[in-house]
Amino acid sequence: MAPPSPFTIMGGFLRSILGAAERAETDVATHSPLQEVQRLEEKLEQAVAAAHRAAESLERHVAVVEKLADSLGPLSESVTRLTEQLNSLMKVTLPVAAAEHELSRVERLFGRRCPADTSTTGGGETETPTS
Repeated sequence: MAPPSPFTIMGGFLRSILGAAERAETDVATHSPLQEVQRLEEKLEQAVAAAHRAAESLERHVAVVEKLADSLGPLSESVTRLTEQLNSLMKVTLPVAAAEHELSRVERLFGRRCPADTSTTGGGETETPTS
């Protein structure tokens, strides 16, 4: 057998060093706090994105509430006008109600009977309608 050449010895030594370096690199990559930092950064980015979505949603809700608040003034004015119109309508209908009341009194005065009153089987008593 021929003695190993110095290059063969150096090559084996270099391969052994490179293998150890690769194993060390793999160990560092799997046990490195950088992996944890990357996972935390991803979670932080997701949380920031969720906060942005929530803020945008809140802005849309605020816009809707502002529109609702803007519509309350005209709605209040419309209700006020409706109340005024109903009050004037009630003033107009008061004479009609009074006339109906007087008419019922006149009907009782002349003894007008309702058809339901004539169908009673009682004696000779008749009932008068009430207002």
